[in-house]
Amino acid sequence: MKKNDTLSLIVYVVILAIALAVGITMVRPLALDPAVEESLGGLSPVVVIVLAVVVGIILAAGLIELGHLLGAKIGKYEVLSFVVLGLGVKKNKDGKWKFHVGGFDGLTGGTAVAPKDREKSSLRAYIYLPLLFLVLLIVAMCLCMAFSGPQEAPETPWLYLSSLIVLTIAGMVLLYDIFPAALDSTNDGYRLVLVSNPKNKIAYNDLLLSEKCALFGEPMPEIEPYRDLTDFTASINSVLLYDALKAKDVDKALSICDIAIESKKGVSAAVYGDAVAMKLSLLLLYKDLSEGKKYFETLKSEEKKYIASMPSMAAVRAYLLISALIEESESESEVAIARHVTLAKKLPEKTKETEEALYVGSLEKAQALHPDWNVFSPAPEAAVEEPGTEREDVIRDAEENSKEDQ
Repeated sequence: MKKNDTLSLIVYVVILAIALAVGITMVRPLALDPAVEESLGGLSPVVVIVLAVVVGIILAAGLIELGHLLGAKIGKYEVLSFVVLGLGVKKNKDGKWKFHVGGFDGLTGGTAVAPKDREKSSLRAYIYLPLLFLVLLIVAMCLCMAFSGPQEAPETPWLYLSSLIVLTIAGMVLLYDIFPAALDSTNDGYRLVLVSNPKNKIAYNDLLLSEKCALFGEPMPEIEPYRDLTDFTASINSVLLYDALKAKDVDKALSICDIAIESKKGVSAAVYGDAVAMKLSLLLLYKDLSEGKKYFETLKSEEKKYIASMPSMAAVRAYLLISALIEESESESEVAIARHVTLAKKLPEKTKETEEALYVGSLEKAQALHPDWNVFSPAPEAAVEEPGTEREDVIRDAEENSKEDQ
């Protein structure tokens, strides 16, 4: 399970717990209160509860997307779509608006935008207005409850019940939207964390611009690789790297790897490790073998350990080429091939074609050097790693060496 999947699950569990707690401890007693039913003229409180839930969802969703829409206008963005709970409008390639019914990327809807100026367009209002509108809705519901409680105004307890339900829904939606990390859809809390770092501001605008170009089939403006890296700008550089590989520009791809490697202190261990693995795999695949061997010999123990653990396709390719071209180990080549079988199923569509081409090239280069190895037979089955394999020895040695280095 990916990190954002785990966080999403946690947030949904918390939201469900809030809903159950309010429902059992507050809504249920009110629904069973004769005074509430009497105030409804005999109408079942269940009807009020259902209507309040529907109104609460529509209000919360509508205010979030209205905030995004107004924020986009204030921040100088072009609005590409405005969808609330599956209903809305989208622009087509001709720039004309069309009615939309269907899916959306978000908890309550989606307002897709693109910067009019990649340097001057600002997402601040786009992020803050939805949160402000939700807070105002919560305040309004609190005031409504304060003046319509069963003790203060016995004739309107149904209003108290409705306000409680709308308040709860608004609070749950606000919790999701303000959560400061990536969830199963891009929320405003995550956007706020990203753009709070000045290094990410232009990069996020470039990402939005690339999404617009992909949507409308337009060519993406030329973007130079970012040199002041964060994990986010490194992810944009990764897109440029795959574009370079698709265009067979290996030297440009290697230079992008070097940017991440030189920015070790500014990025996560995973970003750094993948850059090292990518560079090594490209050197072994496209350059003279001696150049790849020389770079491999300069790697530290923790870098070799990362490659040996094969958490990514770049590491798989690097480990396969190390095993076949440098270590000449058929068993470890088989482990790398088996790992590829697992990771290939999870490749994102935007990099799948390029990654598969790189893997096939790596496999063919290894096979050319060892045509007699059985591991290169068609459609190898996933291998089962047994304790004590060479790969485990590599990891164990790397851990010991890492301790010695410290």
